[in-house]
Amino acid sequence: MRAPAHDLPWRILRVSTVIADDDTGTVSQHNVFHHTLSLCFQGLLPLLPGRGDTRLYLVSNRFALDAIEAVMNMPTAGGVYHVAPHHS
Repeated sequence: MRAPAHDLPWRILRVSTVIADDDTGTVSQHNVFHHTLSLCFQGLLPLLPGRGDTRLYLVSNRFALDAIEAVMNMPTAGGVYHVAPHHS
């Protein structure tokens, strides 16, 4: 007999853009975020579309791993979690 879906220990984690390995800012692998910043720095991308008051949610690998581990060790089953820094 199959267990109902609500009894399964599922979790969906939405991870923010990862930009560094840890809080020191060390970057071992560049991604699209770093390439975009490089284009802006070189003057090859003179503007970025969007609103100035839009928040960017940026995290380090360490932050993401710690948050994922905390969620996976929670006793509750099911849920959607946003792995992002807390803004007040």
